[in-house]
Amino acid sequence: MPELDKAADNYVTALKDVIGQIRGVYSYYEQADYKDDKFEKGKAAHAGLMASFKAFKDANTVFAAEVDKLEDEVAQKELDRLNEQGKRYEALVVESGIKAKKIKNLIQEREFDEIKADDLNTLIEDFSSTVEHLRGDDSKAMASSYARSCDDFTKASKELMRRARDGQKFNESERRFMSSGAGWMVEGSPQKVIKAYNDMIQSRRLRF
Repeated sequence: MPELDKAADNYVTALKDVIGQIRGVYSYYEQADYKDDKFEKGKAAHAGLMASFKAFKDANTVFAAEVDKLEDEVAQKELDRLNEQGKRYEALVVESGIKAKKIKNLIQEREFDEIKADDLNTLIEDFSSTVEHLRGDDSKAMASSYARSCDDFTKASKELMRRARDGQKFNESERRFMSSGAGWMVEGSPQKVIKAYNDMIQSRRLRF
């Protein structure tokens, strides 16, 4: 897989560089040495540090895209195999994951103001249809448990869809939660959808 190998090599190179840049100024800021030189070292290091951050971000984006593409190919092959073997429940679990990822990707790839409610709702309805089929399969003991985690993801996705549809902006308090890493607590936030997605995928370990 030459494209993935190249992306991985670039990622490692960029990661090592950014770690080196951070280590070069860590003790300087940790020990507050900037108080002694009026930020001279910090100013001198700033351009290189920012360049390393950008290079790593770019390398990470490309590498993540290659991994993401590979994951999609593997998931589709697994779905085809399970359908051929007549393993209905297992196939529905994989299918639900594929469809949930489309929702997650749409939300991650667009700014909130750019999300169209109709586009999102179409994906949600498609996902919900698979979950309903899965819920009706009682051949597996954990089917209902996994379906509940899917329901949580659906609910979080619908909250975001309604907020986008109604043009409801995040208030100051909600923005503070989102910027502090507690966005999963805000109704209709992308962070809440991502957390519900991750929880759903985590629960798949019980699927079989």
